Amino acid sequence: MSKQLRRDFLKTSATVSALAASGRFARGAQIQRKEKPNILFLNVDQLSIRAIGGYGCPGVKTPNIDRLMQGGTAFRKSYAPCPVCGPARTTWQTGRMPSEHGVVTNGPLMLQSLPDMGQWLRKNAGYKTYYTGKWHVYGRWAHESYYVLAEGTLQDGEAGDIPVTRSVEGFLKNYRDPEPFLLGCGLMNPHDICLWISQHGESELPLEWIRDELPPLPENFGNASPECETMAAMRKYNLNARNTKVWSDDMWRFYRWAYYRYAEMVDGCIGQILDALENSPHRDNTLLVFAADHGDTHGAHKGMLMKDNFYEEAVAVPFVCRFPGRIPEGRIDEETLIYGCDLLPTVCDYAGIEPPEHQRGQSLRPVLENGASLDREAVYSEVQVYGRMVRTDRYKYIRYQNNKTEMLFDMENDPGELVNLAYRSEFKETLARHQKLQDAFEASLIPKSKV
Repeated sequence: MSKQLRRDFLKTSATVSALAASGRFARGAQIQRKEKPNILFLNVDQLSIRAIGGYGCPGVKTPNIDRLMQGGTAFRKSYAPCPVCGPARTTWQTGRMPSEHGVVTNGPLMLQSLPDMGQWLRKNAGYKTYYTGKWHVYGRWAHESYYVLAEGTLQDGEAGDIPVTRSVEGFLKNYRDPEPFLLGCGLMNPHDICLWISQHGESELPLEWIRDELPPLPENFGNASPECETMAAMRKYNLNARNTKVWSDDMWRFYRWAYYRYAEMVDGCIGQILDALENSPHRDNTLLVFAADHGDTHGAHKGMLMKDNFYEEAVAVPFVCRFPGRIPEGRIDEETLIYGCDLLPTVCDYAGIEPPEHQRGQSLRPVLENGASLDREAVYSEVQVYGRMVRTDRYKYIRYQNNKTEMLFDMENDPGELVNLAYRSEFKETLARHQKLQDAFEASLIPKSKV
């Protein structure tokens, strides 16, 4: 922690202690401050939009995420800029695509000249910035930009999410500074499914009693045809292929069942955080943004595991915003296309400042508060360094460099992504349109290698 950050932290701690001792703030009392709202960015790891009760999944119970959705506005067409942890999280912080900030997969370091959300709001909007839990931005430590309340990246979600949740509860109960806060909270689950898969190489169910509890196989248990060569290869050569290639259909159902249980586990932590916010002095003056970095295939497209691909289960993610009295409650936006690049411009808009230059997203505030439409034809995603995805209102286009096969799906008539339309003559113009969209977007980016 820098000397300046440490001085600010000690000052904040002393103020909190003094006010708590004086009893000046009763439970639920509102704190007087300037118009800028507090911002709570609550994020989870590997939660597919297709594994949430409020979004229509019947096999999982997520009453607290559902409650969050009922108290705000949720987006249906919401996408990860990359369905991998590090790249997606770095995009959240910078507003730039992975090929620009440099974290194109887990491991490479981000471009150091780019400011992140914590630095930007602290410097330009007078926010006190805090973070707790999973960070996973390669090349920049969380404590360079935030006061870190609790570390969460070295533990699995089952053990680590509880202390992270407790740190948020304590913060919301005790924060009393007149300056607004930006608090980021990264919960791990349902990411623990990665560990679960690596531990299950048996061909049949290890627990016979659980058979009757297993959800059915998804309607898109089959695979797209024809499929990009890279995506087909992932099915054969991923790190856990030696396990899953011997799985029976019941084992695939078991995978689905386990994933839902991890989603329910993190939902409990989300409920505790919601309770803490609603019982705090910050309840009515806090913008809460909830999102996931990427999803998980959880049994769809047999043989495809977890993330790192462009199928909807892996790349479509929840995105919910709640701000009492400002954002409509109980609304699901079925039409607006959004992606992870939109987070930073939205946060900056609510903070009353311009975002950093060269943003690839837009502020969602006009959509959230006024029902406006974005001037946008598509959103984009990158994966495996050379993989690209374009999502328009109706279609999804996928291509990989050096692959002979491209993919085009009609998401209205084929939501399971089983029928590749790229080679049907009647879709020739649709294919060309999406190719041009990707080419134009790619040309607009400033790759890290060219900075």
